[in-house]
Amino acid sequence: MIKQTRASRWLQVLETGRVLISQSANSAEMYRANGRPLPLQAQNMMIGVSTDPIKMMIESNPPIEGTALAGQLNGVIQQAKSLTAGAGFHTGLTRLVEAVDEVLPVLRSTTDDEIDSATTLVGELERGFMLSLILSMSAHNAILQRVSDWEEEHTRFVQGRSRKDVGHYFSMHATNAEEIRNQSEHAFPVESSFYSDTPGPGKIHMQHMVHAINSGANVMVFGGGGMGSTEYYPEAMGIEYAQWFTYIHALWDEQFRPRFAALYNRGKDPEDKLQKNDIKSEFFNDIRKIRTDFVHHQGIVEDAANLEFFDWNFEAGSRLEVSMEQMIEVMDKFPRDQLLEEPKPHKQKRRSLRGSFDVNLLDKYLEHIEGSPTLGINQANDEMMRDWLVKKGLL
Repeated sequence: MIKQTRASRWLQVLETGRVLISQSANSAEMYRANGRPLPLQAQNMMIGVSTDPIKMMIESNPPIEGTALAGQLNGVIQQAKSLTAGAGFHTGLTRLVEAVDEVLPVLRSTTDDEIDSATTLVGELERGFMLSLILSMSAHNAILQRVSDWEEEHTRFVQGRSRKDVGHYFSMHATNAEEIRNQSEHAFPVESSFYSDTPGPGKIHMQHMVHAINSGANVMVFGGGGMGSTEYYPEAMGIEYAQWFTYIHALWDEQFRPRFAALYNRGKDPEDKLQKNDIKSEFFNDIRKIRTDFVHHQGIVEDAANLEFFDWNFEAGSRLEVSMEQMIEVMDKFPRDQLLEEPKPHKQKRRSLRGSFDVNLLDKYLEHIEGSPTLGINQANDEMMRDWLVKKGLL
């Protein structure tokens, strides 16, 4: 799970941008030193290329007004906006480099963003949500292309249109690396090959990749053989979606629920403060149920049979097969409005105990509780803690 912060995104852009801006300043200085001013057309091109990443960040990740980040970035933003061609071009570039140099150390030491409102925090969550979802939904495009290319070569051999078959094993490393290194600089470049005739470390049989994307087929044999069809849920889709549900649940549960609680707790008395578990969402609770079935139930529907936000009607005991259409529904129904509603603190009556116990003591304890027809585990835990607190004079 990657921590979501505007400061880290600005840092990446400005670190890369600083190289480009300083190189532009060096180029302008070289022209000026030779008594030849850089043409205005070239100056305007440099301004566009140098400042566009900053302007795109202003549009996509604007610093929140009144926060420390906004103050830190103000110099960079003003210098980027005011940079113009003409007499002050070189000076403007130099000042922009200086402004970037001033803010970079601050951004590198910033670990958390200041959040001014629930709207801002929901926006950060939606960014991580959408980015991860789009990447997950498009992840198997590369394997589809890889399998298609391999099948085309292999089919030519099977049909007798090629004398040599392509290797049946896909390698993560080029199998003709030595040939590439030894090629003549005057020859046509040798194309990398990732197929091997033999198994080994870092290799997988192409049939496993073919199987992973198999969604079924229409099969027809000419000469009166007839036609048939099969339909399957691709293993690759299950892997990608399982990874996404696991990731987004972690992002929500480990990063954003505590941040929502911290936001709403500003200025509140201790007894009125929210806990992480007070931050609830029917939408993300359904995601948790699907994630649980993927992770703990080997992709068999159990918790997902009781979804409350999504009307998907998964049947208990069936394979958990989330469709592309359902993933699009997840994307379209991101609960912005519901997340902006401040929750009420829930006064917990019971809570799990942290830590561990000596195994011999725990075995004896559980043996006694399990052998009692009337004593439940919660009642026994309360008695144990009460007796300890009384013994220590704390109760």
